[in-house]
Formats: sequence, structure tokens, C-alpha cells
Amino acid sequence: MWSLDNRTAGFRILGDGPNSMRSGCRVPGADVNPSSRLRRRARPRPPRHREQAEARARLPGQRLRRQEHPEVPKCLRDALTLLDKSKILRSAFGDDVIDHYLHAGEWEQQEFDRRVTDYERVRMFERG
Repeated sequence: MWSLDNRTAGFRILGDGPNSMRSGCRVPGADVNPSSRLRRRARPRPPRHREQAEARARLPGQRLRRQEHPEVPKCLRDALTLLDKSKILRSAFGDDVIDHYLHAGEWEQQEFDRRVTDYERVRMFERG
């Protein structure tokens, strides 16, 4: 998503004229390269304005449509399941790389599962 005035957009076009125009990228990660898309002359979607974002904001009890707002996995276990099933990542990185990350993630999850967290201690004493 890009915008001219919305700070929550991933990309913003800033400035008033051709001599002061610049772009801003708010998408995290060193692997993001917005200039490659511009070089290929791809046409971006229309900009989203602040009013549109506010109008589309979720009301209490209202569910978001998955096509518009894909969710990031909420725990490592779910992320590992999605990674294991991802045909795109397996074709991009190869099975050996994906399996290596799955193994590391599974080990991390097992180590986490072996420990009792402070929250669990407080909660169990509270209910005990």
C-alpha cells in the first residue's frame, strides 16, 4: 500500500514538486527494494488516503476479510506449520534450507515448551 499523506502506509511519496519529491519506505527488512519495482515500470495500485484507512478500520466484533489483511502467525508453532507447507519458499530457497529452518524452529519450540514461564507460575499459584 502506498499513500501521499498516510504515515501508516508501507510507502509514501513526499514533497511538493519535482525538485523536492522523494519516497519513504516504512516496510521493515534489509531485503526490501522498492526501486526494483519502479525500474520495471509496474503500475502501483491507487493510493490509499487516511479517510479510507479510517473507514476500513475494524469495528469491535467485526471480522477482517482475509484477502485484504493476511495475518502473521501468532506463535512459532503456527509459523513453522506455514513454512513447512509453503511451496513458494521451498521453490525459492530449496528443501534443504527450509528443512534447516524448520529443525531450528522445532528445537526452539521444544526448549520453550520445557520451561515454566513467570506468567504460568503466577497463574497457577493464583488458582492453586
